[in-house]
Amino acid sequence: MKINIIGSDAERRADLKTLLRRIARQAQFTEAKDWRHARSALKRSIPDMIVIDWAPDLRTGDLQNLLDDVPRIPAAVMVNRCGAALVYALMNAGAMGVVPRARLIPS
Repeated sequence: MKINIIGSDAERRADLKTLLRRIARQAQFTEAKDWRHARSALKRSIPDMIVIDWAPDLRTGDLQNLLDDVPRIPAAVMVNRCGAALVYALMNAGAMGVVPRARLIPS
């Protein structure tokens, strides 16, 4: 399984890789720190899944543009705060799931 992890913080991307290795031990990961790097990674190799570490400064329009390029690839978004408005916006942008981070990775 190939998984693309998108997030600006390298430590948080490493946390996500650790979590995902518990689920898929043989997974191969590609990391991207921003949308531009994510697009470049998608040109090199099509993943089986995209996982995004959502930050407050990200825009759902950018997410939608990225996912429009790979419509059959499921995307999960990890969020710090999980309000209904954000969940609806992310799902409308193409995310298959929104996961609250605080319940998965203890600080």
